[in-house]
Amino acid sequence: MRAFSQHFLAVVCVAAITLMSGCSRSIESWIVTTRNHQGDLALDSSRYKDAVLAYHLALQISPTDEHAKRGFVEAEGDLAEHLYHQSYFEDALDELLHAAKVDPNSVRIAGLRTDVENARLKRQIVMSNYPTYSSASENIAQSYVNLRTTNSEILARIQRFNHTYDTNDLTMAIRNSVDLETEASKLTTRLVNLRSAVSVGFAAPDTTTGSATTAGASILPLP
Repeated sequence: MRAFSQHFLAVVCVAAITLMSGCSRSIESWIVTTRNHQGDLALDSSRYKDAVLAYHLALQISPTDEHAKRGFVEAEGDLAEHLYHQSYFEDALDELLHAAKVDPNSVRIAGLRTDVENARLKRQIVMSNYPTYSSASENIAQSYVNLRTTNSEILARIQRFNHTYDTNDLTMAIRNSVDLETEASKLTTRLVNLRSAVSVGFAAPDTTTGSATTAGASILPLP
């Protein structure tokens, strides 16, 4: 009788352990599925950091889960590309390194890494050739924004003439158009000077502003 009781207790223990093990696997599976779903939703709405975190948490539970691996690599690639377009090259390379650890054979990740590394090298060359590049580029970009404003004024004058038939509106449109053409020509010259400065470290005098834009000569060519 005692032997039977011990045998019965052993069977009950084994059954309990098996049941608990099954429950544990079910809970883990549910967590992984939930994290993957969260990652998918975040990726679809371009919340790349949230997607990376969700897939990462899934991989912590199940390192071999294919859904989590694919999602993680895709999210890291999207995040790296976003950072790349904002010129955060070092941060982009960090994200690509994480992705490569999960999928060392990803063609997309390898290609992105090459693009980012090339851009970082070119930025170093540009800044070496022309240290004040950023401010010069921003000034030119703002000038082109101003051209867009002038162009809108011309269109507004033409549209106004279409219901007023007042030739003064066309006269103002012509004046604005001449100003637009003159300013566009000046900006083209400034762009040529900027290209020269960032390429070989030399900028011609900026005749459009009356000042000379110079940079230290450099032997670093920009492809």
